[in-house]
Amino acid sequence: MSNEELKEMLEGMHAETQRSLESLRVEMRQYTDESNEKTRRHIDESDEKTRRHIDESTDETRRYIDESNAHLRQRVDALGIVTDGLRSDIRLVAEGVDTANQRIDRLDGRMERLEHTVEQFKVEVRAELKEVRSVVQGLPARVERLERSVH
Repeated sequence: MSNEELKEMLEGMHAETQRSLESLRVEMRQYTDESNEKTRRHIDESDEKTRRHIDESTDETRRYIDESNAHLRQRVDALGIVTDGLRSDIRLVAEGVDTANQRIDRLDGRMERLEHTVEQFKVEVRAELKEVRSVVQGLPARVERLERSVH
């Protein structure tokens, strides 16, 4: 084979290789584009599913928080009512204790006066008793004198 023939053959092979490479490049580009499109669709679908899931979870969480807040408000309101009732009851008890203390103070004063009166009465009774004893002791002698004077 001559140089010219060899050259033509190599140029032919080169041209064939170029066509094959170009064909492969086109096929690869199509495959890559299709693959990219599938991947984009898959990502978009996954993204949409994820967003729906997040939205549903968010809605569910909001409902739970709203229900919890409503329940908590009811409990706080109930505690407020109970607390107000307790305050009223405590005021009543405090007033009762104050009234009882005033009565006890008055009774203490009366007891002190009564004790003083009883002590005075004891002193007077002792004095009277002493006088009565003295009179009673002198009675037998008087009775004897009277009997003698009558006979």
